[in-house]
Amino acid sequence: MNYSVLYWDDARYSSFPTVVKGDRDELWVGFNWNSHTPLARSVAGAAHSHSGGLAGGSTGHVELFSPDGRDSWFEEGKDDQYRECPETLRSAVLSDGTQIRISRPVNAYPPERREEFARRGFAVEEFPERIHVEHSLQMSRS
Repeated sequence: MNYSVLYWDDARYSSFPTVVKGDRDELWVGFNWNSHTPLARSVAGAAHSHSGGLAGGSTGHVELFSPDGRDSWFEEGKDDQYRECPETLRSAVLSDGTQIRISRPVNAYPPERREEFARRGFAVEEFPERIHVEHSLQMSRS
């Protein structure tokens, strides 16, 4: 099996990429990165890197573009050859031409709301200054 490393940074945790394929073998890969936090320096604390900004670390996003089906790659903001992915490729297009996109927002709240969410049966991640609860999706339409 032939594979390539598209992105590597020892100081960042990067995961959950999205991949979009264009009509002429163009590829776009996007993912979020989070800096490793002091709490993440063990197996037990690995979730702190996964949670990035919620755990007090830096966070960001990387977009990569391949015009030729994976032979060459260009990064947004770093390479002049980078081309933005058309929104129609990132969205579902309905029969009437309406574009919809579903995403998962970051649901962060003050720690005082922990019991409210726990009573409703949601898993609550606790961080020093906030809590995180996975309980919603977001839809945009155009």
